[in-house]
Amino acid sequence: MSEIDQAQGCGEGTGPLEDRERAERGDGGLGFGMFVAIVGAAVGGLSLGVIFLLVIVSGLILLTPASENLIPASEDEGAKHVAWPETEGAFPQRTSEGVTREEVPTDLSSTHSGSGSRLDIGDSQETARGFSSAEIPAKDPARALKPEFPGEVPSELANPPRESPPEAEPAGQVGVQAGQLPPPLPEHVSVGLPTGHLLGVTGVSFSPSGNFLVTSSLDRTARVWDLSAGLPVLELAGHAMPVLSCAWCPSGEKIATGSSDGEVIVWDAISGDSLFAFAAHQGAVAACAWKPDGSQLLTAGADGVGKVWDMAERKLVAELKGHASAVLGCAWDGDGSRAATASADKTVRIWEPSSGKPIRVLKGHEGQVVGVCWSADGTRLLSWGEDKTARVWDVRSGGELVRLGAHPGPVIGGAWTRDNRWVATASVDGVLRIWDASVGQKVADLQGGGGPLGQCAFSPDGRLVVAATAAGSVLVWEVKTGRLVGALERKTSAAVVGVFSPKRDKLATISPKGQALLWNLKSGMLAGTYSVQKGRVTAVAWNPEGARLALGSEDGQVVICDPGAMEEVAAFRVGYAAVKALAWSPGGTRIAIGADDGTVALWDLVAQQPVWEEKIHLASVLTCSFAPDGETIATGSEDRSARLLEVASGKLKWTLQGHAGAVRACAWSLDGNTLVTGSDDGRAKLWAAAAGTLRRNLRGHSGLVVAAGYHSEGRQVFTASDDGTVRIWDPNSGETIAVLEGHQSGACAAIWSATGRALLTLGVEGVVSVWDASTWQRRAWICLLPGRDSWIVVTPSGYFDGSSQAAQLISFYDRRTAQVWDRKVIASYRVPGLLTGLLD
Repeated sequence: MSEIDQAQGCGEGTGPLEDRERAERGDGGLGFGMFVAIVGAAVGGLSLGVIFLLVIVSGLILLTPASENLIPASEDEGAKHVAWPETEGAFPQRTSEGVTREEVPTDLSSTHSGSGSRLDIGDSQETARGFSSAEIPAKDPARALKPEFPGEVPSELANPPRESPPEAEPAGQVGVQAGQLPPPLPEHVSVGLPTGHLLGVTGVSFSPSGNFLVTSSLDRTARVWDLSAGLPVLELAGHAMPVLSCAWCPSGEKIATGSSDGEVIVWDAISGDSLFAFAAHQGAVAACAWKPDGSQLLTAGADGVGKVWDMAERKLVAELKGHASAVLGCAWDGDGSRAATASADKTVRIWEPSSGKPIRVLKGHEGQVVGVCWSADGTRLLSWGEDKTARVWDVRSGGELVRLGAHPGPVIGGAWTRDNRWVATASVDGVLRIWDASVGQKVADLQGGGGPLGQCAFSPDGRLVVAATAAGSVLVWEVKTGRLVGALERKTSAAVVGVFSPKRDKLATISPKGQALLWNLKSGMLAGTYSVQKGRVTAVAWNPEGARLALGSEDGQVVICDPGAMEEVAAFRVGYAAVKALAWSPGGTRIAIGADDGTVALWDLVAQQPVWEEKIHLASVLTCSFAPDGETIATGSEDRSARLLEVASGKLKWTLQGHAGAVRACAWSLDGNTLVTGSDDGRAKLWAAAAGTLRRNLRGHSGLVVAAGYHSEGRQVFTASDDGTVRIWDPNSGETIAVLEGHQSGACAAIWSATGRALLTLGVEGVVSVWDASTWQRRAWICLLPGRDSWIVVTPSGYFDGSSQAAQLISFYDRRTAQVWDRKVIASYRVPGLLTGLLD
């Protein structure tokens, strides 16, 4: 295989993150179940986690994906009404762009902003950025610098009017012609791409105005969404572990997020900058809630303690000790004089937060209590949990007033309207239930599509109710009608594996559903979809000319496809174990195959028969690669070793040991003298191929190294990691040349352009970044969109091109004014033919 083919990262091997692949299977539901199982273990009892895992694995995991955010549901969707009470006042009317914001009566003006809950339990960077924006604070001199904005910003661009966006432009219509470009975006404006969350959403919290929503996710990020457009406008990226909770400050100025590693980060809600971070708990921060005046933050920890923090002085004020197990939920009352905590010890406790003294213990739940929320008047408390019930308590007497028990499974989320009239409960059965809080009568079942629902919340004006899903989306209903108005979700195509073609004009990815997707990078469009007859696609590899694509399946088959004609040209089977790695010989006449049982085989495509087949590794073979001269094959395995094999006989030449984790990536230098390997231990290693000895360790990643490759001239090496970065190294010194950030859910492939002047990187979220190899500034993003007629390419300056709906797929968010630019202004940044030349 040529050096070009070697720079495909893990595409010639297995999926870069098998744990992510499992988490994404079933659109993310299984990942949610596994996560909750981990929660159960973290709190010292597996019952909750096991129950949730069994429920989800048994089939309650699929959510119907939508091609648009906030898509109107059909008339037969939504609520199954049971005496739905009439509510006075105006409610949102569906428009082409989402939900309008009309005036509402004061008695439905707000949900208690201090409440919060969280079921989920668990090295952070104090960094943040505008969502997919170019203005990344430089930590490394070699990293991308902020683009300068030349001159004054025109007033209509600096403060664009907020009005109803126009209808989508007809196909072929463009905003501007070449040579008539508007000024590039100012530094304080972020380019928002249609990525959304990749994994399950763990928390939701409305801004005080109700115009925005912040969500936290297992994908280690929090995101701020503009509800009128249904688009993400800010990405809060800095946590090193899954983000389990989020809360918007009542003043609207700050957002707090808590992570499974015990860290809390406080963010500027307008700019998305990280203000400060602190270690809050010896264990996961399951929930957080702001005091109504915004002066203090209440956190709930897996260490069994609730804590009160002073946000001005950034110090601990009080510890709420008394629970016998993990604290899973917490909330303030309306005036901030009392706090409540929910625990895995089956109790709810009420506290005097200023002193940390307990006031009352509420007992009655027969399982772990997941969350708690106060009524606005402070007289009642809502709690919910593992025992399939939600309960309303009299705070003064400690007695149970109402039991909401019609849930077929554990209740994960709860919320209370500001007028104290209704409560909502969200369950693993995928139904959001609305109840009359006074009598406990169910008034509506809001259907969401069948998948598990998590935390829920009413909008401050009481017109909308939202619920998080295990698939990474947030469902939105109208409260008055119970109609599902749509979802806040990722629109890009997630990639488990990515392989760039040798000519850099195509990209093959494996989706979480096990399909191979073919993308035309010069047009930005999806060119085709491949599936195997049985099972899922588990490996992909291009031949040296880029004219054939090999697919491996989980039932042991290898299928050869013609991507031009979009047809299968050959198929064969080598054993029955899943094919996890594929590599073409430099001449394209043979294929090396790595299997899940540790077998490596060499198949002759001309003779249509195996040359040899040997049990080489003790565990699954995750990657394989031919040396440039075609005489040696390198393999990497879950057994933590890489091995060099003779192509002629399959005999073992060298065993390369030293990695502390699975070896997922291997690639050769152009002269074949050096092999680079990447591992789950976060390291890459350079080996002398002839002697089988270690030359150098490359240390720097904080996650799995899933792809690696040499520059064609051998002067640089890249590694791509689950930590969201791609690192460029000097192979002679082992020093880091540049750190490319931006793929927060993980990078899974990279390749240098044909000229070597650009580097293309692929993120698991479904975005290709094009980097200038001399400055390491990002030149463009190419979004991989699932529709055959949908595509978009965007530069950091805001210029974009794409299909007719491209202007509706991105957002320009002004972080000074907290405004999302009008789509008419966005359309003026459209540049036909923008993609031409970006790929060198």
